[in-house]
Amino acid sequence: MNWLAHALLSPADPEVRLGNLLADFIKGRDRQHVTERFRIGLKLHSFIDRYTDTHPLVQRSIARLDGAFPLVGGILIDIFYDHLLARRWEQHHDAPLDTFAQGVYDDLVHYTPHLTAEANEIISWMIREDRLGSYRRIEGIETALRNVSRRLSARTGRVFHLDHAVGPLFERIDDYQADFDAFFPELRAAAEA
Repeated sequence: MNWLAHALLSPADPEVRLGNLLADFIKGRDRQHVTERFRIGLKLHSFIDRYTDTHPLVQRSIARLDGAFPLVGGILIDIFYDHLLARRWEQHHDAPLDTFAQGVYDDLVHYTPHLTAEANEIISWMIREDRLGSYRRIEGIETALRNVSRRLSARTGRVFHLDHAVGPLFERIDDYQADFDAFFPELRAAAEA
């Protein structure tokens, strides 16, 4: 799951939610300087990722890519699942997506004095680009996939074009939606437990 799902699957506690959202950017020694509530969010993030990566319904979604995007199928599905969550947001949360996203952004801004420079850059970018709200639009998915492609390319030295998966993903959106609709309640129950 990507940022939108991580934000939704967090309890209302801002520090837990921020730990869950920012876990990929708070590493090593920086984790020693966060509060216990923030640390709970870091652990929740890891749990959600492990649960998602090993779930048979998610594996089925990845298999629907027919091997066209080896090594990155899980990343594609994580981001696309956020689109599927956003497109039927009203089934998952009482507040409109814009209201929910603004609440998360407000929490992020409030907490920035306690975070690393890298985390603060990510927060500024997330708010400026309305990353949480952008998942409901095809263009938002394309942007997310291009951004991940750049990070992967910088990290590995290989060229990635994850945004090329947008067409194949949307061609089978009903199949992916069925997988997501069956999977997400299980994930939500597991995260709450």
